[in-house]
Amino acid sequence: MHRRHVYVVFADSCLVLVCFILTVIGFDKISDAAESYSDLVSPWYGAEDFDEANLCFERALQVVSVNLLVAELRFKKCECNESGDLSNDGIKLDFIVPNLLHCVSILSRYDTSDDQIAITLELKCRYYWLASTYYTWLGHRCNDISISKDADNLSLEYLDICLESLSEYQQLGGEQSIKTPHLVSPDHRHGIHWASLSVDVLMSYKQYLLSTVVVSKVRQDFHTISCQLKEGLSTNAKALSIAEDQKMELSSLGAKLVNRYKPGKEKSNEKIEELFNDFILTHGDHIINIDESVSNNWEIAISTSKGKDVWGNVWSAIPSTKTESIEQVSSALLSSPSILQVLSCSLFLSEGDTQPLLSIYCQLISFALESQARIIQSSTADRIEKGNLMLLAAMYFADKLADKMSEASNEVNHELDDDFDEETFHNTIQIFQNPISVEPEEQIKESNDQGRKNSARHALFHSASRLVFAVQQYQGLSSEIKHNVESIYFVGLVKAFVQGKNEFASLITSVSDKRLKTWQIELNDKASKICFIANELAELMSKCTTCIDSEGNARVSHLIKGLVGLGNESIDVAPLAQFSDSLIWFWNFMNNRIDATSPSENAVKDRLLVSVCATMIALCGSPGVSVNFAQSISERKCSPTNSDYFDSDSSVNGVFLPDVSAESELQHSKRSLARKYSQLTQCVSLVFEFSERAASRVGCYPSSRYGPFLSLVTVRTLSNIADEIFALFSEDIWGEEWPYGARECGSTLDSVLSKAYSSLYGFSLITQAQSNDPSKSYAPESIMAAAQLFRSVKRVYNKHNRRSPPTRAFETIEMALPPAEENAVSKAITGYMFDPDKDIDSVRFSTVDTPPGFPECVFNEAQNAIGESVDDSSSCIEILRRGICRELAKCPISHIGSDEPEEGNEGLSEERESTQRYELSLGRKFRAVLDDLSYDPRNIENWIVLSECLGFKADIICDRLVRDKDPYDTSDFCPPMQTAKSMTARSLVELREIQSSEYTHKKWHPFIGKDLSVYIQYPWSNLNSLRDCSKQVESSLFQGSGVNNTETVDLDLQIWREIETIFEKGEYTPWANAWAGMFVAALRTMRMKALRVARYLAKKKLGKMHPSEVSEDIGTALYGDLMASTVYGFPMQHMCNYEKRSIAEGAKYYFEEAIESSKSTDYACDSKTESWEVQFMIGKCCEKIASTLCEEIYQSDVSQTKRMYETMMTAAIENYAAALGDAQKAEKAGGGQDNKNGGSSHGSREVLYRLHATRFKALLSAIRQAADERGLAETEACRISSTSWFDDSNKLQTSDDDIRHNIWDLYVDCVQGLSSCRKGISYFHRAAYRLAQALHWAPAFHDPCFSLHTGSIESIPSSKRERISELDKNSFAECAASVIGTLFDKKRSHLVAVWVTTSAAPPPFEVLNDSVRKYDALRLKYIRAFVDTMIRCKQRDKIETFLSWAASSSQDLAGFYEASAMTFQGGHIGKSLLSGSGFLTKVQRAAMTALAKMILQDLAEMKKDGIIEHARKLLKDDFKLSHNLFLRLHSTPEEIQRAAHSNKPLDEVIAYCRCYLSIQSGRINDSINLNGSIDNAMLSSLLEGASEKAKEMFPAKKNKLKTLKRQAEDA
Repeated sequence: MHRRHVYVVFADSCLVLVCFILTVIGFDKISDAAESYSDLVSPWYGAEDFDEANLCFERALQVVSVNLLVAELRFKKCECNESGDLSNDGIKLDFIVPNLLHCVSILSRYDTSDDQIAITLELKCRYYWLASTYYTWLGHRCNDISISKDADNLSLEYLDICLESLSEYQQLGGEQSIKTPHLVSPDHRHGIHWASLSVDVLMSYKQYLLSTVVVSKVRQDFHTISCQLKEGLSTNAKALSIAEDQKMELSSLGAKLVNRYKPGKEKSNEKIEELFNDFILTHGDHIINIDESVSNNWEIAISTSKGKDVWGNVWSAIPSTKTESIEQVSSALLSSPSILQVLSCSLFLSEGDTQPLLSIYCQLISFALESQARIIQSSTADRIEKGNLMLLAAMYFADKLADKMSEASNEVNHELDDDFDEETFHNTIQIFQNPISVEPEEQIKESNDQGRKNSARHALFHSASRLVFAVQQYQGLSSEIKHNVESIYFVGLVKAFVQGKNEFASLITSVSDKRLKTWQIELNDKASKICFIANELAELMSKCTTCIDSEGNARVSHLIKGLVGLGNESIDVAPLAQFSDSLIWFWNFMNNRIDATSPSENAVKDRLLVSVCATMIALCGSPGVSVNFAQSISERKCSPTNSDYFDSDSSVNGVFLPDVSAESELQHSKRSLARKYSQLTQCVSLVFEFSERAASRVGCYPSSRYGPFLSLVTVRTLSNIADEIFALFSEDIWGEEWPYGARECGSTLDSVLSKAYSSLYGFSLITQAQSNDPSKSYAPESIMAAAQLFRSVKRVYNKHNRRSPPTRAFETIEMALPPAEENAVSKAITGYMFDPDKDIDSVRFSTVDTPPGFPECVFNEAQNAIGESVDDSSSCIEILRRGICRELAKCPISHIGSDEPEEGNEGLSEERESTQRYELSLGRKFRAVLDDLSYDPRNIENWIVLSECLGFKADIICDRLVRDKDPYDTSDFCPPMQTAKSMTARSLVELREIQSSEYTHKKWHPFIGKDLSVYIQYPWSNLNSLRDCSKQVESSLFQGSGVNNTETVDLDLQIWREIETIFEKGEYTPWANAWAGMFVAALRTMRMKALRVARYLAKKKLGKMHPSEVSEDIGTALYGDLMASTVYGFPMQHMCNYEKRSIAEGAKYYFEEAIESSKSTDYACDSKTESWEVQFMIGKCCEKIASTLCEEIYQSDVSQTKRMYETMMTAAIENYAAALGDAQKAEKAGGGQDNKNGGSSHGSREVLYRLHATRFKALLSAIRQAADERGLAETEACRISSTSWFDDSNKLQTSDDDIRHNIWDLYVDCVQGLSSCRKGISYFHRAAYRLAQALHWAPAFHDPCFSLHTGSIESIPSSKRERISELDKNSFAECAASVIGTLFDKKRSHLVAVWVTTSAAPPPFEVLNDSVRKYDALRLKYIRAFVDTMIRCKQRDKIETFLSWAASSSQDLAGFYEASAMTFQGGHIGKSLLSGSGFLTKVQRAAMTALAKMILQDLAEMKKDGIIEHARKLLKDDFKLSHNLFLRLHSTPEEIQRAAHSNKPLDEVIAYCRCYLSIQSGRINDSINLNGSIDNAMLSSLLEGASEKAKEMFPAKKNKLKTLKRQAEDA
């Protein structure tokens, strides 16, 4: 107030007193001293209404002046009251300000002098300034948009009046400005407009008001748009529908607010203060309600926690996503939005750029922290509560900033670096760490809500961690800024850790009663705090380690630099020393070196174990800052040698001192670093060994998504040390061996790494122990971590380690790599391999070098070597991908697999599950090799492995299939009772044409689908997986229908539907077998493709494999297709002679090629082909070809032309003879094998057997011919068999040309050859079978017309018999039984003395015989031969004994798959032997049928001789046996009837019924036959009667017929 007017204004004594109190003593003091300000001073002093008539000017001036001063001071107090408690002053101002307006207007109308007018104008200016600022303040604090808008309008209106009044005042000669020092408040009011009023100041303030009006306008417009959006929201709508024009309007609103609040060049806080105060006004009450259950939880996983978990509903008040914005608009919560709400919603709903929110959040954080610091330093009573509110606001915006940065972590925008400057983050994190320290005691006492305060302080830890984590992940920031932020945070954490250790140690050593609950709670709280800080420290240090540059210099971690002040004028190692000392104290505490052994303290030790040990290990990764090593050595008066740390002194000197004796500073630094790394490795080893029990411990740790924290930190630290050791020794980090001089240190490092990896990923690199814990399926956290894991594996499994690395390691590395894009080579190879061309003959039978359809261009692709230097992440990924492919391709198939349970395994049997695992392993191996070939298509070994994977899977399926037709025909084992009939003979040309026509007109398809990859991808053994495969094929066919190859696709669809119909009928076994045929056909086709490529590479000298070996593999694969004479595909068929011959000719071609190329010296590598083994297979091919041409017409004696059969059989014997000679030479030289243990590994003896068995089969075929052709046949057989002899002396037995004598001589020679095989190896099962067969046929070789059924040994003259030692029994059958019986001499689980042995390098013949189906086929063949022999010998007891063995034998593999398939989708297993067709079923039926035939033979003899006393006993025994056989069938009358209609043999049932009727009638009944003429009722009645009769005659036997019928009804 101008001093010339002071007397006038304060003339009244009362007014002088009031103004003195207000101005001198202080308005605030009076307010604080009184309980109610209204008791001291009324809201208005003086007359509230006056005019010139009733109140003089001087008195009116006094009233206006005093009330104006009161209003100014009240308003000043309101603005300074940050708590927002305006219940007293605010209400009074609501009355005073409008009333003053009335009084000022009246005062202006007084008729006064110029001096009085000047006084009035000064008061008028002050009033309108008060009114303008008051309504501005009121509008900003009001949430009602309409009121806020009106207040802003009034504020501008009153400011204009103030300007006009000031101009008038100046025109009357007044001063240029009006002084208002009483309005200034240094702490709360900023700006010169509070100290004085001038035109310039008021114009500047007007510009500010105009800008604030923008906010009100934006709020009003946003309110309008939000109302429109809500009106358009129907009750059924799930989301708001925003029109394009509305998006444009929202975008405009957001842009206006962004322009207002974005950081500018000026450092003014007015605008951001406006934004912040508006936020506090709207949301201050909500942010106080922080979720203490989350904020007080020190063990929360910060890296995975979200701000929403802490803030609850208030989190979405400032939307972070478009969804949250829509929810805000849709709800009633946005009726009075804050400015920040309007800004966020506008940006998100308009789908505009939300990046400006980052800089705005930064400003809000800084302002909140500055306000908090200012409030805490003040002396107000509620400063703690107000400061806590500011901290919570800062934390809220920090969480918003972290959340926003996390969402945009992959967006690179370096323009934002200016917004995220070091100063902002320094202030942010520095203030965050300040509340960690203990506040002064008096401040704690002043807090009314200490729990709430601690909640905020704890939550600040979490917010700071989340913010730093977001900064680390954000790509839009430079490394320098990130490092600064990390360093600031790290320094704060270290100080907090040291402080926390002091508090913890003080509590441990206190004299408090440790049994008190309060003490235990405080102990746990401090331990939790230490764990949290230690976890954060370990996380930071393990990621920011010391590095070695290309010149060998150490680049110390920026964390350690920031802690000790490296780069500053002075270095202070005290913080690092204190930090280390604190860690050592905790180490001693956990090692029980401190007196703290209470149960609570012991529990805390275990809690601290992971966190503290992880921090100690992480600290070991940052060497480079320490006291001078040389100085410390001299002080200790000791001089350690390099051998204390390295392999030897010379090794390190050789690295660092190659040519000079005195070391340079760099060399000294390198040696010091090498020592430190050695020491640090030992330190890590000791700490990890101590804490290893917690290495697998998981919980709320940083980076918990990457695995157990302690192991993760150990892996990070040691992996980085390993990389730096290689860099220190200037060697490639991809090296597979440690540098010379660091191998002992490296060995220790790898040992600890292996333990850590075992806890982290579940595999060990040092031991063979593997973890099967499926929960350990973590992926490496980065490409660098994956690369370090790969390098560690390669170091452990280097060239000196012959063990294969665990494939799980490579599978783990793959999890970290991005999805691979298929390159051109990969596409070409997969296109070739998976091409579904149905012309498989072109693949099998083509003999050209170039594989049909293969793109040769892939061999021209340049391939880079593994281990090239890594320049960036992409090249590292490429190296890893190639390396993984290479390693997985080299791993054994059994090692490739996953411990995780596969989907669809519910209810799967152990056998099917194990087979599925093997199939999946084969698929993974196939894919790994295929991937490796995409990088190195010339790798011939991989093409071979590819073929093996396909072949193995095909064999797995073949071994589990039940065949309708047995591969071996044993009908010729014993001589038939009837003479042979003449066959229809044809010329060779006619025979070939007929066979070719039969092949080309068959209805058969190899496979269906547009891509053969499904046949290697899906396991066949799991029917659920097989269903998925079926659906996948169906989907591909429907997608391809009507596009290309329509005819082929339509045909495939037709076949698919036909197979699907089988499934829909519930016939799951035929359905699975139908798919099995196509699986095998597809797999074998792909196998042949791979082998053809390998052959091409070998012949072109592009690989490291001799072509003879590939040709041998192709020949073996082709010959394997002949096994069981089965054609796979749909439907599976018996192989016709044309196809059989074509395959055999193809195999013969490649075997011959193998022998021919093995002799060549044009190749760099040596051939591993054993010529005699291949020669042996050529003989088998010739024999197989001959078997398809046996129906060719015989040539007359005068014709010089030989039958093709004779030519091929002769060639077979010649090849066998040649192979035998070479094999015997090889065995004498020590290079062959002659396994004495049985099986198929018999070396030269196997060839010897095959030679004489083939000769015998040629002779047998001849004597079995009809009489009119037998002469020519025997002459031909003599020519064939005479090609080679076992004993040349046999050729001298007769000198005449009598065909009978010649046949006998050849027969004797063959028998002697077979006998020698058996004598050399007693368990040579093939020789035993063939020798027994030869003995059966002995009388026929003596005289083909002789009566065969007599079987008397005397039928052959003794002179002939004596040449064969085995003919020493009464009958030929008994002679044969003595031989074949050796295979059944005792009970065996596998029934017969047959097994398959496989050598380390099996020859082709062994490969072909090493299969379950071959094993079962041989067993069935020998069993049937044995049973037939026992029938001839009438040894029924041996058949019954064998039947009991078979009944107790384990189920065969194929039979199990047949039975288990029936249970798919709720089906039932059929127990009837009439419906089964597995090996065991066939064996039991063979024995049972044989016994039934013997019963029927007894009945026939009884009918002929009559039923005498002996016959009655025999009939009773036969009935008992037939009843027993019937029960073994497990069949109901209905099942028997169905079998009869299917023409299945039912000798057991016939014998049962005939015995029953014979006993009932007293005479032999042979009229019952089950040929379909008997109906079900009659059969059921007959069986019921037989059952009752058996029950009557044999009461000990259980009657199972009714049980079987009941089971059938239940089914």
